[in-house]
Formats: sequence, C-alpha cells, structure tokens
Amino acid sequence: ELVAAKAAHTRRNRYYLARNFDEAAKADAARFHYAWLVERLQSDALRALLTDGLTIWAAEPEGLRYSISLCVEIYVAREGELTLEMWAGRTSLYMLSFSFLPGRLLGLDVEAALLVSRVQGRPERFEEIRLATKSLAELQPRAALFAALTGIAEVFGITHVAGVTGENYINFLDDKREALERQYD
Repeated sequence: ELVAAKAAHTRRNRYYLARNFDEAAKADAARFHYAWLVERLQSDALRALLTDGLTIWAAEPEGLRYSISLCVEIYVAREGELTLEMWAGRTSLYMLSFSFLPGRLLGLDVEAALLVSRVQGRPERFEEIRLATKSLAELQPRAALFAALTGIAEVFGITHVAGVTGENYINFLDDKREALERQYD
C-alpha cells in the first residue's frame, strides 16, 4: 500500500528528484525506493525509519554532541525520500537527501543506485558549521554526511552513487545558476 500510494503522490509534483524525470520515471523511482526498503529492512527497523528516524553516528568532542540521523524526508520529499541530517546538539547543521533508484533510470547497468538530490547547509548556521568542522578534526559536515551515505551504500551492496546537477536540481532558477552549479556539479 505504501509503495502504491507514494508512486501516485509523486505524479502530483511538477518535479520529483530531478527536473528531467518524466511522469513514468517519477512513479518508477518512488515505487522502487520503497519496495527496495521493504524487501531489505526488518519490520522494526523499517518502522523506526518511517516514524522517528535513526541515529547512525554520534560523537561528543569538547562536550557538544554531534550526530547524524537518517529519516524519511517529510518536508521536501520531492528532493529525496530519505535525509541524512547532521546535528550539533539539537541544532540542525546540514542535510543530504537521497533515494534508492533502479540503475536504469540513471543509465546504469546495475539493479540499484543512490541518487543524491539535495546537499544543503542550514541557512544562517555558518558559525555552527565552522565550529563543528573544527571540533571534529576538520571533518566538514558535508563530508561526514557523504561518508554516512557511503556506509549506507555499502550495507545495501550499492556500487553507484549519482548526484543531480545544478541545472537538473528541481528548484533550479537561472539567476541562481552559478551557486547551484557550485553546490551540485
């Protein structure tokens, strides 16, 4: 039921994951993502992921807890079904959204691949991001999230990770081209 409902929901979005996905690709992507999770996760892990999310990494240098959580994206799901989010205490610093896709949607001869469709620092959190980088021995939040994504890929046997280009980003605006290309290309 979840798989069918999500596939139907994506058809109502003008863009889903990437601007170049047509209606069939959008529905196929959503269907595949949830079917992939349902087939591979135990029911208690799937329930936790779909409700509260999972903390997949944490460290506490200098008395402040840094963590990375994995959760279903509820605010901007058209940018990716799952989000890795880095936290400093209870303050969100950075997000990376992705989905499991059939490799053929990305022109790959593999069963499944990951598509990263959003990598974004929280607005007005530059100082907190700088402090996190310093506290974590120069590990930038963006790099920490990608390392977490790499671990997820390894757990699921995924060998390919693709990213949406700046121009193919669903919220692309021509006047933001340079910034989007710098962030996504």
